[in-house]
Amino acid sequence: MVINTKRILADSFEELLEEKTFEEITIQAIAENCGASRMTFYRYFKDKYDLVGWIYKEEVDNFRKNHLGLETLDDFIKSITKFIYSKKHFFLEIFKYEGQNSFVSFFNEYSVDICKKQFEKEFGVNIPKEIIDSAEIFCPGVGNFYKLWVLRGFKESPDEITEIIIKNVPTNIKKYMK
Repeated sequence: MVINTKRILADSFEELLEEKTFEEITIQAIAENCGASRMTFYRYFKDKYDLVGWIYKEEVDNFRKNHLGLETLDDFIKSITKFIYSKKHFFLEIFKYEGQNSFVSFFNEYSVDICKKQFEKEFGVNIPKEIIDSAEIFCPGVGNFYKLWVLRGFKESPDEITEIIIKNVPTNIKKYMK
């Protein structure tokens, strides 16, 4: 049996997040909550911001790797939206933080990276600048839109949010995002 220490630390963090705010949670508390040491935590993560990024990245990478019926960009966006909605409290707490290493910054950078990897399938390493520019404008917009949705209390349904995002995907990149 393989023990996934990263997952254990992530579960510990998510458990603590049910009781405390993001800012109140310390590395020591995460480690103690799951019976690990601070050294163990730092063996896998730089800090709690790195841990939060890993949690999100792990889920998104699983969506992409397993395809989970994600044949189109629309399906992918819908899956991300439903994931955020399914972990309401988690995302509420991590979107509140706006400083260095914020989740929105991670989300924006990681989303652009996902787009670039997808574009490489079509263009190789010579991705046209206007395609990259569109992704670098669109992805942060989506990250900030998700943040507003979460911080405003999920007033719209995941389907409504998905529809809004899909309507706003730039046409010059949508055709390459499969």
